[in-house]
Amino acid sequence: MRWKKIAVTLIGIVLIFSAYAVVALTTDHENLSEQRFLIEELVVENLEVNGEDELSVIHENESVTVTATITNEGDDTIDVPLAIEWDDEVDDPHKGTIYEDLAPGETEDIQWTREEHRTWWPDNFLIRVGEETVNVIVVEDLNIIVEDLEVNGESEHLDVGEGDPITVTATVTNEGDEPVDVPLNIAWDYELDRGHKGTVLQDLAPGETDDIDWTREEHSTWWPDEYTVIVGTESVRVTVLEDIDVDIVVEDLMVNGEPDEVEIGLDEEVVITATVRNEGDSTETVDLIVEGAQDEEGHFGHTLELDPGDSEEIEWVMDQHATWDEGFYTIRLGDESVEVTVGEPTDEPIDDEVDWDEIRIVVGLIIAALVVGIGIGVLWSKKG
Repeated sequence: MRWKKIAVTLIGIVLIFSAYAVVALTTDHENLSEQRFLIEELVVENLEVNGEDELSVIHENESVTVTATITNEGDDTIDVPLAIEWDDEVDDPHKGTIYEDLAPGETEDIQWTREEHRTWWPDNFLIRVGEETVNVIVVEDLNIIVEDLEVNGESEHLDVGEGDPITVTATVTNEGDEPVDVPLNIAWDYELDRGHKGTVLQDLAPGETDDIDWTREEHSTWWPDEYTVIVGTESVRVTVLEDIDVDIVVEDLMVNGEPDEVEIGLDEEVVITATVRNEGDSTETVDLIVEGAQDEEGHFGHTLELDPGDSEEIEWVMDQHATWDEGFYTIRLGDESVEVTVGEPTDEPIDDEVDWDEIRIVVGLIIAALVVGIGIGVLWSKKG
């Protein structure tokens, strides 16, 4: 009798383990942490980490301050969570409540500070409040001050052609007591360990100030379409585009009167305005490009042809946008762009597709485990 009880216990353990395996195989862990921290009634605006809304580069011992404006648009009081994520995981030590008991209709400005980020946190992590996120990169504290960091003359964001050179300039001061080598990091996916690193200033003496002037004549073919240039804690985001015509100059590109980003309804008319000038020696054309949320690229029938020296103010109306799905898009004309949000998009949902090959394997393992467990139980019961 005792052996029968042991066999039943073993079978129960096998069944529990197998059920866990099925859940593990049919869950999209990439989006799980994101979904756990989305509250439909919560609206988060102006999320910043140390004053940056997209990427914050901090020293390894620097404090982290999170600020945002939060609104409860629901009917119930809610607690607002803050998550610190890496490797698509959120564990108990990395999450907390940034605001408690936000009443229906209430709006609050929040501020959360960790005086020193934990030494076991990785070099790259993500801070999330609701649907909004900010990337954080942690760099070594070299006691340097970096001023006027620019890439090709731009201090925040730069569009370049895939064959164009990039020139990094900055002024660096060593405020420490030891000579330092000043590194330049080129990071993609906001990860230092997936990029390129070099030294742009060697043996910068204590108290010394020097200028950086570093040029790469042409992008390496294995560089991605987007990356971040980092010196010290300063950074510039670079987007690499195909076939930028340097002779075509686009100024004052706007979508529905907005120059950087705009939200539109699914049935709303889209009006694109800009001034386009040909500074080259031959006739040039420029196409209107729309990059979709699924990394699709489309041309919507608007092409402008300009003779050398010609300039034209355009006003194009797009009605094709009514067929777009809700989501995020980028409208490009030459080397200028405007970010467009259509409808009321949400982050990508969990993928409900099941990998039936994996399920068959698990089911087979369950059956095999049951047969073995029952067989062992029968043998042991006979011996008893």
